[in-house]
Amino acid sequence: MLPASLHPEDDRLEALHRCEPLLKASVGRLRRLVRQACLAFRVPVSFISLLDADQEIFLTSQGVRLPPVDRHWSLGAYLLRQPPLLSVPDARADDRFRYNPFVTGEPNMRAYAAAPILSQEGHVIGALSIADSVPRAWDQAQLSLLNVMARSVLLDLMRAPASEEAPAP
Repeated sequence: MLPASLHPEDDRLEALHRCEPLLKASVGRLRRLVRQACLAFRVPVSFISLLDADQEIFLTSQGVRLPPVDRHWSLGAYLLRQPPLLSVPDARADDRFRYNPFVTGEPNMRAYAAAPILSQEGHVIGALSIADSVPRAWDQAQLSLLNVMARSVLLDLMRAPASEEAPAP
């Protein structure tokens, strides 16, 4: 058996870079997933992002358009520190997020929840996130559903070829 890597972040980034082309080629399916998340959780905002070395990159979103953001301001990067789920009932009342530009400005996120998108090796490579503009708490059943949806992202994409993609709206 090979020894474990001395640099787990390098392993995580390698897994991300292996999965990234599949994810980018499947944006149509991912777009449908974020729309379903908005409906399932009754939120105005949902997005899928990838967590690179220096930034969070938003592949697709519903309800907001987000440019890449430095990992210092990344909400999803908290999943790297405390998986498996992140739930923030009121970001303005949470010292970790109070000054985040997504909280203080557009899209005015107050409630936020995220579940990790995992590589086959179990590395956190991204996040499926939901957000609301009013404070709210999600119950355990809702957080479990978010987790199931996030964990299905790569599994579903690996089962069906990207050529089935519908054109982007």
